[in-house]
Amino acid sequence: MARQPDIATQASLLGLPREIRDLIYLNLIPQRTCPPENPNNAGDREPDASSPCTTFFEVVSPKPAMLQLKLCNRQLYEEVHHISRKHLWFHNGAAHLDIMVKGSSIWPTWILLPVTPYLDPVVDVTLRIFEATGWGSEFSTRAYRALWTLFRLLVFHGSCLNHNTRGLATPLDITRLRFDVRLCFPTSVDDLFGTYRDVFGKIEKLAFDNVGLGHIASIEACLGDDKRVWRLKQLPTGLTWASRV
Repeated sequence: MARQPDIATQASLLGLPREIRDLIYLNLIPQRTCPPENPNNAGDREPDASSPCTTFFEVVSPKPAMLQLKLCNRQLYEEVHHISRKHLWFHNGAAHLDIMVKGSSIWPTWILLPVTPYLDPVVDVTLRIFEATGWGSEFSTRAYRALWTLFRLLVFHGSCLNHNTRGLATPLDITRLRFDVRLCFPTSVDDLFGTYRDVFGKIEKLAFDNVGLGHIASIEACLGDDKRVWRLKQLPTGLTWASRV
């Protein structure tokens, strides 16, 4: 029979000096994630179509390793909570989402996520548009459906989501989705105008298609010096009335 290791000889986090444990906690604080440079080096993210009108692409998220330590025991819980309050609460809820769009696919990646279950009322979204192969649109209808589904899931399932994530007890209320749009390919003047118009048209469609189902109050989109804002007002019927400001 194999001899079991003595508990006293096992490596233990609590056996380290408190100063060393604090250094470990600090190294586990979530940092900004670097987004993929382009779709070619982002890896495959297979879409999951739960119905003909919805398509979900996997979202890459940073893993809150430090928070998992809070589940170990009461002492570690108190120590991690102390570090969180000291170093993280000043930007509580800040969130930044990078989304690459190419043809009929999207690649969502969380650059910054809060370490609490609460999001800041304003969610920053960098929307990078890449040139589609062939004669297809850079921002197709299927990519639009995937974007709409992504934000619906964000509201009802939270930021660390996948298609099977259990729903939140209370949906998130987002004051503003703020899009910073970037065209990541060389274009002629005619192509630029067509893509420019198409991208703003898709973002406006999010507003008029009741994205977030009443839990997103406004959408802002910026491309260079052009800035547009749509306000979404929930009606007593549960529907949303969208208007451009």
